[in-house]
Amino acid sequence: MLHWIDLKSILPKVEKPGRYAGGEPGIVIKKDPKYKVALCFPDLYEIGMSNQAIKILYSILNDIEDVQCERVFCPAPDFEKELRNQHLALFTLESKTYVNDFDILAFSIGYELSITNIFTILASSNIPLYSEDRTENDVIVIIGGPAVTNPYPYSKYIDAAFIGEAEGELPNLIEKMKELKEQGGSRTELIGLLRSHKSIWFPGKTEKTYKSIWSDFASNKHTIKFPMATYKPIQDHGAVEIMRGCPKGCRFCHAGIFYRPFRAKSYATIDKEVYYNIFKNGYRDITLTSLSTGDYPGAVDLISKLNKKYNALGVSFGLPSLRVDSLSLPLIEEVSKVKKSGLTFAIETPKVEWQQNINKLVPINKTIDLLIMAKDRGWKLAKFYFMIGLPNTDDTEIEEIANYLIKIHEAVKININVNVGVFIPKPHTVFEDAVQLEPQKAIAKFKQLKYLLKRYPIKVHYHDPFQSILEGIIARGDEKAGDLFLKGWSSGARLDAWDEYYNYPIWNDVINSATWNVIEETCRPSNSKKWKDISIGITNKFLSDELKKSKTCQMTDMCADSCSHNCGVCKKDVNIANPDLSEIPLIVSPALPPIGLSEQPKTFLINYTRMKESSIISHLNLLNIFGKMFLRSGFTTVMTEGFHPKPKVQFARPLPIGIESSSEWMIAELKSNIDCEVLIQLLNKETPHGMYFKGVFEIYKDPKRKTPSLMAMHRESIYEIKFNKNNEIAIFKESLIQNWDFDVENFSINSSNNILGIHQYVNKQKGNPIKWLKSFFGEDFWNRHFEIIKIDDLTEESKTYPLNFNIIDFSTHSKGNP
Repeated sequence: MLHWIDLKSILPKVEKPGRYAGGEPGIVIKKDPKYKVALCFPDLYEIGMSNQAIKILYSILNDIEDVQCERVFCPAPDFEKELRNQHLALFTLESKTYVNDFDILAFSIGYELSITNIFTILASSNIPLYSEDRTENDVIVIIGGPAVTNPYPYSKYIDAAFIGEAEGELPNLIEKMKELKEQGGSRTELIGLLRSHKSIWFPGKTEKTYKSIWSDFASNKHTIKFPMATYKPIQDHGAVEIMRGCPKGCRFCHAGIFYRPFRAKSYATIDKEVYYNIFKNGYRDITLTSLSTGDYPGAVDLISKLNKKYNALGVSFGLPSLRVDSLSLPLIEEVSKVKKSGLTFAIETPKVEWQQNINKLVPINKTIDLLIMAKDRGWKLAKFYFMIGLPNTDDTEIEEIANYLIKIHEAVKININVNVGVFIPKPHTVFEDAVQLEPQKAIAKFKQLKYLLKRYPIKVHYHDPFQSILEGIIARGDEKAGDLFLKGWSSGARLDAWDEYYNYPIWNDVINSATWNVIEETCRPSNSKKWKDISIGITNKFLSDELKKSKTCQMTDMCADSCSHNCGVCKKDVNIANPDLSEIPLIVSPALPPIGLSEQPKTFLINYTRMKESSIISHLNLLNIFGKMFLRSGFTTVMTEGFHPKPKVQFARPLPIGIESSSEWMIAELKSNIDCEVLIQLLNKETPHGMYFKGVFEIYKDPKRKTPSLMAMHRESIYEIKFNKNNEIAIFKESLIQNWDFDVENFSINSSNNILGIHQYVNKQKGNPIKWLKSFFGEDFWNRHFEIIKIDDLTEESKTYPLNFNIIDFSTHSKGNP
């Protein structure tokens, strides 16, 4: 287990230390668990904390008695290097336990370019990369997720692969493994138990592996309990999965195949999850997720009722995946009642015949009509997505895309952003045997599109076609694809899905030096189809029939209870699930927070500590965290005005990252009918590790007098530094006087404890503690033996702390518990 003292010396050295601090509100730590699972989305923290599968599995697995599930994410190169330099292994965020000390390391893989991240995580955890090199003392490595329906590229590095939706079967499997371990089962025996499951694939398996389907998805009453991120995720909003699977049946779409059959939750279940996301997870922005949210039966009525219930609390709802053929103006208007975001249209391909070929019809006339109505109601931007290289298109596809966009621009006169990517054939889909466009041909097409649109106010972006080749190598590859990526990782490739880390020269060298023709084998029709030993429920006849229909531009109907195109997924115990629309109430009342609303907003002055993990939180992330903490505690905050409302909070002074503080101050305006004693008790249940609320004052503002900001009233900050050597105090003090405009009266010295007290006055003494220490000790100052803590902030009129707001004209009187 990693101790805080070791982690504290590393975190300030890396670019974004909040990724690795842990200690978030809502983490689960059990005493003496019998079985431990390290759950990993193999990407950076801000991506992994946005992933819905990780949230669901974390919550479900931690509901199992005596099972501890903890999170681990991929380290960025700078943190990977620091771990290596300090001879430390990668650890989980909850208990800081080394990953290789767990029973299972479970990867949920959402996209193919994660494979080098998996190598980074294994190596940083001191886990042998090859499964054959692991011993009885090593963790069991299992992968799952939509990107592993062809697990062959991973086969040398894993002990097992779970095929399908893990929510239903994995908890039962973990229970059995826990029981076997308690009976003294060895690692080999545990792997044997794991591999006996019908949805587990492993290298050398001779029987067919069958996809697991979570049959209880639509009726599931489980609410997701997940830690609140202290470093802002890429998608920082509550997510309610209202529907799984897609009824449309796009022939290129792997997710549409993987998540069959189509299942939709009831209004009551969705409403319960929305409320939980607001007042338990702290989100005001809620996304109703699915592969095609507009196809939820009764979508407009659903959004309308949710808006009426929650918009008084400043809650907005987003629909991330809308199709033109299921989009309507009433739906757009409901989504934009609190926030008006951009409109996104995934067209894929422009000609009607090509749209019929992929089974996704997007009429341009309807697109234009929708945009005209949306523009009249205030929308200013539309985003479009296209793919090039789809089967059965021809060399005119770029001209057709350009003409499509020009027609829209001329008809609507709206700002347009367009993103274009290369079609990547995926296993188990109708087009699994299709050709992939080679990078140089793709680049030529992208340049042609930019040229054709250069006279128009249309911004064109495209996905790097070489990255698409890397994705295609894994998607339809075999064991030698895994070997190729291991070589790329060994050569320095990291985080290949990130533009700032993706390294084209490395991959170009690796591919050119391979013993096989990588580009040719990746782009041509797949011959081996080794993944055919895995069944995800789709019959070969269905795929064959769909391929024939695509060549003649025939459409296939949507999935329904009685369909004309039995794909093979629906069976006696697994079927389509439609919501009962009669359950949606005719009238809804506005939702109330757990803590009742007050007639007038109340203003509170709050004193709190920031020690250990909470000292790593940046100031911007702190603003975000407090907004969520108040909601999680049951309070409603006063919001700022403007396009993106935020909770009305203010701070005395930003605290440098890595500096601990025993006394920080903030002001918050709340609409809740709450007193100071209850407020402090509830807030202390929702804090990050190291943060503790010490005191709360309720402030009564004088409406006739202007209220100064807390930062404007701030006069000085007080720090204490404990040195290892007594003579360092005088030298450091002299350094501050000479280089940072300090005077003799700024200091107090406790010689017996080697402590130097420092008073930094606003607008007088320059810099901050980080700069002082760096200039004195050098760049490696965090490795030196000293302790620094911020003691307090003082106001202009107060001579001692705590802050005295009675004498600074803030109010006529105040009360509380200092």
